[in-house]
Amino acid sequence: MGSTIISKKMCMTEFGVQHSGFSGSHFYDAGAGKPNASFAFVVQGKVALASMKQRFELGEGSLFYIPEGARYSAVWSGSPEIEFYSIHIISKSRDSSLAVGSYALQHIPEMSTPETGERIAEIFRLMETGERLNKIRALSLYYGFYAEVLPYLRTDVSGEENPVLWAAVELIERESESNQSVAELASRCCVSESRLYHIFREGLNTTPVHYRNEIRIEKAAHLLR
Repeated sequence: MGSTIISKKMCMTEFGVQHSGFSGSHFYDAGAGKPNASFAFVVQGKVALASMKQRFELGEGSLFYIPEGARYSAVWSGSPEIEFYSIHIISKSRDSSLAVGSYALQHIPEMSTPETGERIAEIFRLMETGERLNKIRALSLYYGFYAEVLPYLRTDVSGEENPVLWAAVELIERESESNQSVAELASRCCVSESRLYHIFREGLNTTPVHYRNEIRIEKAAHLLR
């Protein structure tokens, strides 16, 4: 099936809806930060989402939200088919109400229903026609959906990430094959070794070594797939 995305430019944003289908497995890495906010609905298969703060797996009929700027990975798997719809909102000017610090990467169980899947599929079908009136109808359906889902979005109460944590994570992910010690990593981040351990425990509930091992396992699993 592959992937089809159709978009429409608006005054301050660009709205896009995507329909994707694959066989077997599919890996998506947004380690540099997602460029736009998105809603996604799983039609077939399942997806394992992992960010610095959380990991969870979702199956068919699940709706989830990914905020703009989120750094995460997604591993899709099917038996054998994978199918999902996604809605993307690309801001031309930053919308503080949808900023990464406002809402978290999250599953939305209250809206994980067949009706939600049908509504998003209808938005795609209307956009796919390419007709101006149908695109306007699709936008109308989207705003109705957005008004319903907004009360269920959970805010990210953790606040800003520690910049030292971001720097250390970037080094680990970029040099995951390196066997540098925690002391060396701490020195490159300009903190003590004990301070670095504390930052990882506080921000990710893990250690630098364990985080590096998880990255290695994920990369190896991706190569095997």
